[in-house]
Amino acid sequence: MQEILLALLLWLGNNTDIVVDNTYIPEIILISPTEVCKFIQKEENCSTVAFYYFKNRSIYLPDYWSKDNVVHRSILLHELVHHFQYINNINFRCPPHKEKQAYEIQFAFLEENGIDDPKKAISLGDLMHLILTTCSMMQF
Repeated sequence: MQEILLALLLWLGNNTDIVVDNTYIPEIILISPTEVCKFIQKEENCSTVAFYYFKNRSIYLPDYWSKDNVVHRSILLHELVHHFQYINNINFRCPPHKEKQAYEIQFAFLEENGIDDPKKAISLGDLMHLILTTCSMMQF
């Protein structure tokens, strides 16, 4: 896992404006998809695949995660973006803009690694992407 983390940190530092500080490398925890859902939504089934938990600076990935799968690596990268957003105290206009930045970086990584349709690769429809990345009037 350390080699993949290092490779993703290098990619993030070389391809984005995010400050990558290797002093605060998050712990990676593999848990079942059911546990992911219970943690996030208190339900057994949900669409959440992984998440960053700022209180313990840990990234939770599904236990089927594989370093050999480029989509899985992109999911880890997405969560690393959230980690450094938190560590660097980056302010956003609204919470969905955190997701917007993370998805933009994830999509760039996937495209660089030969994935023509990143949204399709991560099973994210256009409408859901819009909902997850757009500020609502209630969030200002």
